[in-house]
Order: sequence, then C-alpha cells, then structure tokens
Amino acid sequence: MIPKVVSWKKDAVVDLVNLLESGDTIAVIDIHGVPADSMIGMRSSLRESLAIRVAKKRLMRLAWERAGLKADNLEQLFDGAVQPALVSSSKLNSFEVFTALKATQAGRAAKPGDRAPYDIVVEKMDTGMPPGPIVGDLNSVGIPAKIMKGSVQIQKRTVILKEGEEFEGELGLMLSKLGINPIVAGLRLCGTLEGGTVFAPSTLDINFEQFESDLISYASGVFNLACNITWFTNQTMPTILA
Repeated sequence: MIPKVVSWKKDAVVDLVNLLESGDTIAVIDIHGVPADSMIGMRSSLRESLAIRVAKKRLMRLAWERAGLKADNLEQLFDGAVQPALVSSSKLNSFEVFTALKATQAGRAAKPGDRAPYDIVVEKMDTGMPPGPIVGDLNSVGIPAKIMKGSVQIQKRTVILKEGEEFEGELGLMLSKLGINPIVAGLRLCGTLEGGTVFAPSTLDINFEQFESDLISYASGVFNLACNITWFTNQTMPTILA
C-alpha cells in the first residue's frame, strides 16, 4: 500500500518552489531563539523587500530539487542552522539581504544553557553602581568586584567564559548588569545563493562607509602618484601644467 502524502505538505512544497523561483537572491536564515511575537514584527518590517518561509528541512530539500537547484548548495547553507527558514528577494542583492537581516539582531542577556559565542571578558572598570549586595553577587559568579570610592569596581580584567562554554546560574544576569549581553537574538543569516554562487555571511559583512572612504583614499593616492611621475592623461594634465 502506497502511503498518501498529506495535502498540506504538497501545498507547502509548491509554495516553497514558487518562493525559490521568484527571487534573484535566495538565502537560508536561522530563526532559533526568536520569540514568536518578535518574529511577526520582523517579518512585517521586511515584507516589502524579501519573503520568508518557515518549513521542515525535508520539505525545503524537496522544493530545492524541484526548483532545479544544486543540493550541495542547500546543504552548505544549512550548515550551522538550528531552525532554518528560506528567504527570497527580487529587490535586494546578497549584501543588501545581509544588511537588512542584521538590522533585526540585538543582544540579550545569556540564560543558563546558552553557549558563549566568543570569549566573554569583563574589563577592569568602575561600574558606577552604588555599594550593596551586587558586590557579593558579582563575586559569586567569578567577577572580582570590590567597593572603592563609593562605588562597585571590577578589580581586574577577567575572562569569564571561553568561546563555546556554557552559561550557568546567574552569570548571564550579572553580566547583563554590566552591560554585557552576548547572545544575539534576531534573524541570523546562514548564507545566500545568487547567480549560482554561495556567499558566506563573513563575505557579506562589509562596512560600506569604510569601503567608500578607502576607495576615495586609493583614488587620491593613485592621482598623486600619476602627477608626480608626470603621467599624461585627461585627468592629470590640468594639475601637471599648473
């Protein structure tokens, strides 16, 4: 007896295929840890520029295959995604998709069970907090605090957790009181596919203001060099003659 495929699964695959075929830029994002109410707001704010569909990986793979895309590319985009979702855009390129999704991200306090995304370091500083039980609370989680000159001060630079280590007890809460909220909540880009090329987030993370400043600096340097070696062009002639 051939098992019947539930109709909603067929509809979901068709919808995903339409999504994949509707955009020039396709991406996989990770929505793990994003509260449902926050997810609704994020999708609403991004609706005009990109479309998001949440589905099981199996259904995404079926849709990907039916859309004629390479399976290896999808598996590459799935890498590191706990709860993946598909994104498609006909308006934004890969760099613009990265920027739009990054705007949804914000740091939150670490909870027990979260893992440090990087080395968590508390610098030596004056916290500005008044004396009180907070001193004992900070010391209890390994943050060396002491009352000095009427305020709570961290005595020395301390590496609290190494990357990948797990938060326990009240550590996340105490770090939050110091302004350290290391867990990023938001739509995390796992990668994009555009023009047959897979782009990793690290490739797309560009400071455009710095990039523009660098281009201006490079152009100025080249122009100065051309003038100094009397390289005759339409651009350098006025300056050389002057």
